[in-house]
Amino acid sequence: MWEGKSEQANYILRYYLPCAPLFDEETIRNRMEGLPEFCVRYQIPAVMLYVDLNPCWYYLPDTPEHTAYYVEVVRQLAVRLREKGISYQLNYQNLFGATDGAADLRNVYRWEMYVDEKGMESGGVACMAGEKFRETAGKKLRMWAATRPDVIWIDDDMRFHNHGTAVKARWQGKHSGRKTDYGCFCPRHMAMYNARMHTSYTREELVTEILEGSARADWMAFTGECMTETARWVEHIIHEVSPETGIAIMTSTPDVHSVEGRHWGDFLESLSGKDMPLLRPYFGPYSESAPKDFFTSYLMFEQLKVNVAGQYRKEFAFYPEIENTRFTRWSKSLAATGYQIMLAAFLGSAGITLSLYDLEGCVLAEEPEYGELLMKLAPFVRTMRSWGLWEWQSDGIALVTAPERAGSPWNMKKVREMDELAQGRMWDTVLVRCGIACRYVTPEHLEETACVALDACTAALLKDEEIRLVLTKGVLLDAGAAGILIRRGFGACLGAEVGESVECVSASELLCTMRHQDNSPVRVPSRIDGGKWSHLLLKGAEELSRLMTPGGREYPGFTEFRNSLGGRVVIYAGNGAVGDGFYTNYRVRLLKGICGRLSGGSSVTVDNGSYMLLCVKKRKNEMALFAANLTADRVDEMMICVPGKVKSASLTDGNGTGGELEVAGNEIHCRGLNLGLYEGAVIRLQR
Repeated sequence: MWEGKSEQANYILRYYLPCAPLFDEETIRNRMEGLPEFCVRYQIPAVMLYVDLNPCWYYLPDTPEHTAYYVEVVRQLAVRLREKGISYQLNYQNLFGATDGAADLRNVYRWEMYVDEKGMESGGVACMAGEKFRETAGKKLRMWAATRPDVIWIDDDMRFHNHGTAVKARWQGKHSGRKTDYGCFCPRHMAMYNARMHTSYTREELVTEILEGSARADWMAFTGECMTETARWVEHIIHEVSPETGIAIMTSTPDVHSVEGRHWGDFLESLSGKDMPLLRPYFGPYSESAPKDFFTSYLMFEQLKVNVAGQYRKEFAFYPEIENTRFTRWSKSLAATGYQIMLAAFLGSAGITLSLYDLEGCVLAEEPEYGELLMKLAPFVRTMRSWGLWEWQSDGIALVTAPERAGSPWNMKKVREMDELAQGRMWDTVLVRCGIACRYVTPEHLEETACVALDACTAALLKDEEIRLVLTKGVLLDAGAAGILIRRGFGACLGAEVGESVECVSASELLCTMRHQDNSPVRVPSRIDGGKWSHLLLKGAEELSRLMTPGGREYPGFTEFRNSLGGRVVIYAGNGAVGDGFYTNYRVRLLKGICGRLSGGSSVTVDNGSYMLLCVKKRKNEMALFAANLTADRVDEMMICVPGKVKSASLTDGNGTGGELEVAGNEIHCRGLNLGLYEGAVIRLQR
């Protein structure tokens, strides 16, 4: 199976070859000639062609009749690609369908449709267990497998969530739910579930039991097994025709996969067969609004890697998906795409999937700047690959992820919609936005951590013995997490109680441990919404800050406590929220100091004037840091402090601007970096 070469930049270009009925033969021929030339010119070793998509709406599948025509068109292009030494792969855009877009195409597909928990039947998305669906989809899969692609990438429409069944109702203002579907509730799946559980639920009864918690774990186990069985069916269909073709999968966000019940071990064993699994993680944002939002790429990649490793426990590889949302530089700048390529390389990706061209038949030569970008970054990508960073351990404040516990007995809160179970993480975003390095751990690896950050979302995933272990270490809690620990009987270890919710906004925060240069107190904006912060009652904890209401009343903000287990606990009064005034230089300094104490000096810190994403990887006596500027202010210098004495350090710059390093003890002073927006540098050091 194709896995790419270890010594090259394994770019995979996703591309749509225009076809009838929307394009004429001359256009198709021109694109067929231009694609191999483009790949050779810009050293792109693989192409992933979009297939099985409705020519008029690429979020629903193709018909068997049009597929038979398109297979022959693509077969010609596959020959041309392989003549140039370019890997021929398929992006199976719609096996089931992603969303109907509120169009009713049931008369086109005539198969069993996906049904959400409110009873809304999709206008095109298939039920993955349907007999008519499997007959039709299996026929198309066999056609494409017969073209002998190196890899068939199944897209993320292979899922039990977010199929947009209620989008029309939302547009009409009939309900406000963000996503309503977590599993198919069609008559076939209802009968399968009732037979499995020896129950006789109606759809309405089952949904109530799932939302209230009593049937949640059983439903997640059921949907997980349904996806695994479907993966086994896909593998059988493809490998029966083309045993040498690899089968890979695109993913959605990690917590959403947990709530839909996916078990990565069973799923990947079934889908990939004898081959090593290849995954294409979501690596958004796919479009550009606020540059600081691009920390999302790091969090999605790292959490999914830990989730898959914890359940699959064998070798696998990532080819993250870097999109331009198919709308050119008006949607996302070249610089933003370049940042994502550098980050993916630093994180150890085996390759990078690029969706830089649209599904409406664009001309590659009209946008040569993308090819030039790939050429410019190829040396950096090759260098990162040569270091073997995939095998290095990520480092930083530990964030808990436990995909198999989304329906656990410790997480039985009642919800209005299932999507609420995939929301609520707070510290992931807050810490990374403050330039603090973070990593994900499963509960089984908590022993290896020095400092853990918990919010209400993640505290609910832990068993009592795991909570007790965490409290022997450094632990950062929000009020929601602290409340859970108190209810579980660990209040004496926190140094504070969580009182009533404060229903007005927090106006400002006094940082008790800081003073301005003129010795005046440091007071910064806060603005947490009413109902999203709590009154902390001190029970031995030290007050690090105080939150003030518009009426002048003050409450503890951050508290710190050394408990009888030997651990150090910091609680923040925010409950799943920090307010829009949180990110100031003073509060960032406060939080970096807190994390430094909680980790016992074992964490890496970077002192710089504005927001930078910091990613840290280590092995034995080596450490590598990726620092990327996500602001419009240029970064010329920064001070890095690491645990232990630095023997040597080197700089690898993906932007060609250079810089100098000065090493003294455990500090590295970086000068002359000249990093603009979306530009980054890697510092590799020996300790």
